[in-house]
Amino acid sequence: MELLQLRYFLDCADNLSFAKAAKKHMVPSSSVSACIKRLENEMGCKLFDRAANSIKLNEQGIKLKRCLENILPLLDKTVYEIKNPSEDLREIKILVRALRSVMTEKIIKFKEENVNARFKLVSSFENHDFENYDIIMDTKNDRYDGYECIEVVRQPIKIFASKNSRFKGKKITLSELCDEPFANMSQQGRQYNLLCESCEKVGFTPKLVAQVNDYGCFIKIIESGVAVGAAGRESMKLAESSSIVELDVTDFKEEQTVCAYFKREKCYGNVQKFLGFLNSSLN
Repeated sequence: MELLQLRYFLDCADNLSFAKAAKKHMVPSSSVSACIKRLENEMGCKLFDRAANSIKLNEQGIKLKRCLENILPLLDKTVYEIKNPSEDLREIKILVRALRSVMTEKIIKFKEENVNARFKLVSSFENHDFENYDIIMDTKNDRYDGYECIEVVRQPIKIFASKNSRFKGKKITLSELCDEPFANMSQQGRQYNLLCESCEKVGFTPKLVAQVNDYGCFIKIIESGVAVGAAGRESMKLAESSSIVELDVTDFKEEQTVCAYFKREKCYGNVQKFLGFLNSSLN
């Protein structure tokens, strides 16, 4: 029994796919399939139930997967610490799918005490090649099979407008905003979805007039009075703009929880340290 066989098995078990495991290890699918068959022969039992175009863990496979999920991460961590006794300088790769501005602020604070820490942030809803990242930032409503998560931010979602808005200082309902133009950061983002769901409950769809991917641009649109927009309170605090006000919309009481998703085998060194920082800084 070889260590590579066990790694191939665990990747196949996580993804229920020989092809995805092969892609991760940059080898042909046939090599992974043959390796798994050798492992099964050595163990004297099948680990997967195979169909024409799919595989499924059987009872024996589930037992082995549970064991390896504990053993392999500990082995990787120990090997890394032996090979790298000095400070961990690996780049932390993060796929940001929620709260880009808040994450940027947290990274700045982390680097104040960890000056050699390096980060690579990618903001994308289209990117699904999760194996390329150490951490994925996304809302708690999303599910990532095989990933653990910690809560990083909990914040109320509010509707913001220019300080010159006619609604400033008034208690209003969502229906009073039915004719207002809206700006939004992303139509795939949880904040926009929450807004749409709430508006549809009272009988209208938000009139989206500005779709932007830049946080600074979103702020300027709200400040100018061109549109109102839904955003997290923690995100808007970072804007520190005296030209924006939070509207008191009595029937819009939504909340967003953002989590850091990670795989146990990558949770060591500076990645583990940063996750610990995120966990301790929960708002």
